[in-house]
Amino acid sequence: ANALSFTNGSGADTACSLHFRFRGTFNEGASSYYYLAQKGDGTTTNSEYRFYLYDGDGDGDGGFYVKFYDAGGDYIRAYTTTSLNSSQWYDVVVTYDGSETQSGIKIYVDGAEVAVVSEGVAADYGGMSRTGEDLYLGAKVTSFDFKGYLGDVAFWNTVLSPTAVKALYNAKDGVGATSDV
Repeated sequence: ANALSFTNGSGADTACSLHFRFRGTFNEGASSYYYLAQKGDGTTTNSEYRFYLYDGDGDGDGGFYVKFYDAGGDYIRAYTTTSLNSSQWYDVVVTYDGSETQSGIKIYVDGAEVAVVSEGVAADYGGMSRTGEDLYLGAKVTSFDFKGYLGDVAFWNTVLSPTAVKALYNAKDGVGATSDV
């Protein structure tokens, strides 16, 4: 259960990169969440990270959100300033340098880094705790299901370079998580 934890277990984050290729349907109205991945039991104090889309106004598109939690429920978060549309394929890579700051999170959409809004209080964030909880793909434990296609999910314990991110995007047939990109 400690697999895919990006922490040393003592409150120090480590670098990671995550890749998702997806096409979703975002049609459940305002304030709807669509989870791609969640490590934890769904509570803020027993979660490590979350990757999801959020449609705040119910118009069928949403921002892509990344959130890392510490043991006390404090977090750092980044999300895209441009929305991702329903029923369109996207290739998203998130890199995190382990710095325990919002500025250490980068989001790439279709091979290009995109502008993000950073939130959370880095001074309060104490680094991810190793929860021992399960990793859920396509849901937040038993709710906020992702509706659509999710493929080419990969996790690395390093920060992928912009060149590697672009290569992932250009590899439309998928890339193995152990391959050099």
